[in-house]
Amino acid sequence: MYISGPVTGKDFVNREKMLGSLNRHAENRQYCCLIGLRRTGKTSLMIKTMEYLSPEWSSGYFNVQNSIAVPEQFAVTYVGSILFWVLHRQGLVSETTQPHFFDLNYVQRQALALSNQRVSRYLLDMADALGRREINYNQVISQAFSFPQILSDAFDHPLAIFIDEFQDIVQMDAYGIDSLKVFRSITQMQTGVWYCLAGSSIYRLNQVVNSQQSPLYGQYRTFVVGQFEFDAARKLMAQQANESIPEPILRLLYYFTGGYPFYMAVLAGATAAIAQRESRLIDEDAFILSIAEEVATPGGAIAMHCREVFETRLLQATQSTVSRQIMHYLAHNQKSKAADVARSIGRSTDYARQILVRLVEGDLLHVHKRRYAISDPILAFWLAHSYFDIEINPLAMINFAATKARLVETLRQELLPALKTQSELDLESGKDNRYLLST
Repeated sequence: MYISGPVTGKDFVNREKMLGSLNRHAENRQYCCLIGLRRTGKTSLMIKTMEYLSPEWSSGYFNVQNSIAVPEQFAVTYVGSILFWVLHRQGLVSETTQPHFFDLNYVQRQALALSNQRVSRYLLDMADALGRREINYNQVISQAFSFPQILSDAFDHPLAIFIDEFQDIVQMDAYGIDSLKVFRSITQMQTGVWYCLAGSSIYRLNQVVNSQQSPLYGQYRTFVVGQFEFDAARKLMAQQANESIPEPILRLLYYFTGGYPFYMAVLAGATAAIAQRESRLIDEDAFILSIAEEVATPGGAIAMHCREVFETRLLQATQSTVSRQIMHYLAHNQKSKAADVARSIGRSTDYARQILVRLVEGDLLHVHKRRYAISDPILAFWLAHSYFDIEINPLAMINFAATKARLVETLRQELLPALKTQSELDLESGKDNRYLLST
């Protein structure tokens, strides 16, 4: 029904302008950084850029979250992952998928395909550094970050390195490493390598690349990977539905989801499937039922995604017991001031503001003109209509069929008119602005 991982080939939709921009920045060796919410297509864009670059380029990909346990494992996985991708794209490895774990012996065996003495010597030096009784973490990490230039020299052509969830690299600072400073000191001397970073922790990655206090300040051009424009959204939803969706329903899907590709893909596919299952046209009722099944039902694809994002980021942001109260209030009262939030939880404004700032830093909220709102419109909807009202409400779950029926009727009476009004206003004005759902 929808694609759960990075998309490739004909499934890759939109982002053509960004692809062109990334290619130009690569040619000029101007580093880039992709920032956006989860499931907006950052990894897909990185992989597509590998294909988009001119044939002279080699490319490597690395996800920081797969290897952040200890510095020595990070170093080996960084080197192994980049080597695997470069060899894979050169047709020099037999594996079709990247290994989950790397050890240095495996990496050394894979490097034999290059028949390059400099790469072999580099890996022997890495083995020596890792084999010492007391490992010098700064040395090992510096050696790892040096590897892309070694490969570029070995191939005698430029190398593009894509590093996903880059903001998590600072976790190695717990071992006495100034990770960002080391990364900058090594990469700024590399002439044959272009870097593209990405991450879904918007606040943290912004701090890493755009804060004046960061060693990387001013070195990366930031691209926001966000919502689709309507024409691209229409193409994506038609692909996911495997049939033509009436224009009014396309617009309802578009405005409800805010134009975010994952949500559009899930709901477009679900809307078409419901219509087929019930032998009906793709209409407003099928659209409403898709929301009830995929967003409001605990086992729905969007509900599971929202739950994972909410619980993970809430835990990372704050241990405060009132944080859920604050999220409950904002789910029903978007764009509220700190004083309003404070009154709702019976605490001082200063105390509420401290928690709000942590929730902003955890990417659950954003603040504009001193008003706080949940960053993701569908997460806000899920919190208001599913999590607080259904999932943690035993009475609602006892007779879920009746609960779902009431929700469907509420959506028909309240959500549909709001979405239609916004769509009509934008059609009259010639805009296609997303309707950021206010619950």
